[in-house]
Amino acid sequence: MSIADIKLEARQAIHSRLAESCTYQDNYTAPVPLTVRFHTKAKLLQGDTDGLSIMENVEKLVFSQEELDALDIDLITGGVVIIEKFAITLVLDQPVDGDGPFNVYWTVTRSA
Repeated sequence: MSIADIKLEARQAIHSRLAESCTYQDNYTAPVPLTVRFHTKAKLLQGDTDGLSIMENVEKLVFSQEELDALDIDLITGGVVIIEKFAITLVLDQPVDGDGPFNVYWTVTRSA
């Protein structure tokens, strides 16, 4: 088994264990159930010369490319993801470079 195969197997195991059920829809796609991982991270932004620091909350979703392909879903900016377990609605902002062919990353903003 190659290193690439081992990494793919690990990514698949992580996604299947940590993913939550959600619903995705956009202007071209009716609501579709799928799974997603929700990541949130606080990031410290340093000011150039004024000594101020600002905490920025960065949120993103991680999808399985295999699942998206199986459901024939093309994610688009403005698509809406509802994770009922957390009672949150997220709007897809922009795709982020992934770390391999299995995971698909998107930054998101919360919707009211």
